[in-house]
This record gives sequence, structure tokens and C-alpha cells, in this order.
Amino acid sequence: MQTMPFDDWVRAWFDHPENWDWVCDFPLLETEISPNATLAYTTQLFRYAGVLLAPYSDTQVGNGLNALIWEGDSPLTILQNKNLPRFECRACLKGIYRVYKEIFAVRCPEVSQKLGHVCFMWWDIFPLYDTVRPELNETVLTTLERTLALPHLACQEAALHGLGHWQSANPARVHGIIDTFLATKKVRRPELVSYAQAARAGRVL
Repeated sequence: MQTMPFDDWVRAWFDHPENWDWVCDFPLLETEISPNATLAYTTQLFRYAGVLLAPYSDTQVGNGLNALIWEGDSPLTILQNKNLPRFECRACLKGIYRVYKEIFAVRCPEVSQKLGHVCFMWWDIFPLYDTVRPELNETVLTTLERTLALPHLACQEAALHGLGHWQSANPARVHGIIDTFLATKKVRRPELVSYAQAARAGRVL
């Protein structure tokens, strides 16, 4: 199987007009690329997101990330495959923190816009769930914990959203992360505190 070069793969996801309808045009992204290559390319993209996505506008980045992680059509459904090496899957999940630190925390306003929607909905549409591969849950939770520590409201809301979705299978761990967050001396907006309490109980949409 011939693999698309990494730079071409990145352009296939992000180099589109801002009015690109990725839902309708998704078949244009299909290419012969192995699961291992998909995992390696995505990990590289996440790990160096700030540099690799710098040439693209917020809308292009938002559209591309939406298309890449949207659960119904995402190539990252491969993360559900238990035959893929656990170490490589964990590396990919750890890289998501860099997307939050280098993209969302830098580009997203405190009130969500186009790119902010992807930021908030990431763990809602990402094609991995707490019951699919429990052996990856701790990596996800550590990534969410690190994201929650970023001094940026949109990133904190997104992390709480993800923690709420992982709460049912990992209540003690989620409670600990959120309780530590709420116990810090930093000033919190009342609505963020309320959302954190809802996430602690697994009540997020």
C-alpha cells in the first residue's frame, strides 16, 4: 500500500476554502493510507500542531479538525482497534494536549467561535469512549487533567466536558481531578464552577 506523504496528508485536511463543506466533500479525503500511518501522521500533527497549522486560518483549522475527529467518519476510529500498539495509541492521545495548548489556547477567544466549537466538542465527537479501550482511559484522563490546568476558559470548559463524559467508568479519578481544580486559589467564574460540579456528576451534554 502506497502512503500519501505527510505534508500532502496535512494539506488534504486543512488546505481548503473557508466555506468548504467538509461533510459533503469528505470522500475527497479518502486515500490509501494504512492504520499505522494514519496513527503516526495524526500523532505528528497533534504534537507539532502550532507549527504545522500556522499557515491556516481559524476557520480552516476548525473545519479540518472537525473532519479529522468527527466520530461518524473519522479515520481515528482505528483507536478502537485493540490490535494497534497501545504505546502508539497513547502517544496520539497525549498529543491532543498540544492541540489545546498551541491552537485553542492561542487562537480561541474566551467566548467560543468557529474554532472554539471544535475546542468544546472535542471529546463529544472524538471516536473513542471510556468503555471501548479501558486500557487507554488513564492516558485520556491525564490529557484532560493537563488541559484543565491551562489558564484559558475555553480549554477549561472543554476539559470539564471531556471529564464529564469519562465520569461513569472512572468516577474516583474524575472526582479527584475536578476537586483539585476547584480547590485552587484562582478566581473562577460562577458558571465554570457550576459546570465543573455538573461534570463531576457526569451531567454534561
